Amino acid sequence: MGRSSDRKSGDKETQDTIDAFLYKMQALSSLAATQLKHARVNQRRELKTISGKLEKVAARFDKGKPSLLEAAHNINTFFDCMKELEPLKLIHHETMLAEILFASIFSSFDAYLNHLLRNLYRQRPNLLTAPEAKDDTKETRETKSVSFADVLHRTKDEIIDNLIDGELNSLLRDSYIRIFERLARRFSTGTLKAFEAWPVFVECSQRRNVIMHCDGIVSKQYVENCKSEGVNIAQAIIVGQTKLSVSIDYLVKSIEVATEVGVKLGQVLWRASSELSVASADVHLGELLYSLLKREEWTLAMRMGEFGREISKRSHRVPRNERSLKVIVINHAQAAKWSGDKTTALKLIEEFDWSGSAFEFQLAV
Repeated sequence: MGRSSDRKSGDKETQDTIDAFLYKMQALSSLAATQLKHARVNQRRELKTISGKLEKVAARFDKGKPSLLEAAHNINTFFDCMKELEPLKLIHHETMLAEILFASIFSSFDAYLNHLLRNLYRQRPNLLTAPEAKDDTKETRETKSVSFADVLHRTKDEIIDNLIDGELNSLLRDSYIRIFERLARRFSTGTLKAFEAWPVFVECSQRRNVIMHCDGIVSKQYVENCKSEGVNIAQAIIVGQTKLSVSIDYLVKSIEVATEVGVKLGQVLWRASSELSVASADVHLGELLYSLLKREEWTLAMRMGEFGREISKRSHRVPRNERSLKVIVINHAQAAKWSGDKTTALKLIEEFDWSGSAFEFQLAV
């Protein structure tokens, strides 16, 4: 009874962690849609104000020869305006804010990984003993060892938390490419990179690195890491010369991709952590799809629906809940319909037998 209760509590915490990440990404998207526009408008307003001051100075000189005091005042005003203009000409506030929001995507992603993995490891500590590297390095061995003093003076929970800290400190220092490889082995999921958005996510994360550490100037590492993960690098990009930036469209796309990758990762690791958690993950996926439909986020809803369709084909020792699967299918079909793809919507519906379904499902069909 206690174990079942602990598992349900852990499932709830995992669900809340995924939802919190989704809400944070949605908040970033809202900020991108509103605050970037304000930054552009505010900068134009500042430029207009300074231009107005300069016009007044010019008008005073046009009126005739000013007194020495008036001339000194006008000259001071002129130079003050030029000082204010310099940063406004060199730095576009909209671009600067876009880069700040872009960096926030990945700081949020890292925090999400920390919370998600900490919860999953606490629910299933034996995951920490699974191989997570091809070669068992000194660093990975240290995260698994427990001193005799710890055994004598610490509780089991304290020891587990200490091991988790070591695991996460080691893991989160790596690149996302390496993190996903290590997690795939740790959770025995096969590859975690076999999906359409993976190269886009890699390019975004590598761009974040060059913007944060190289002022946007393309590095050799950026090119090599992108090419290794199937990213098409434009021929015009030259190491040490090309400067990458973050446009509004690119920022919005990056938020969408990071959201998709993060939510899918949470769902996959949650399911892989325990067969008993699959039912809860199915319910959550159906609810998540519904929330995306309400917000009219058709693209992400379609991607998550496709994910649900893929995982529905996997076999499990514990029978899947048919109602939960039907909710996922219906919401996936809704996403296709409102995306304008009625053919796919009908195809999804026709793949399922609805004859014995409850009235609410037949109405939805």
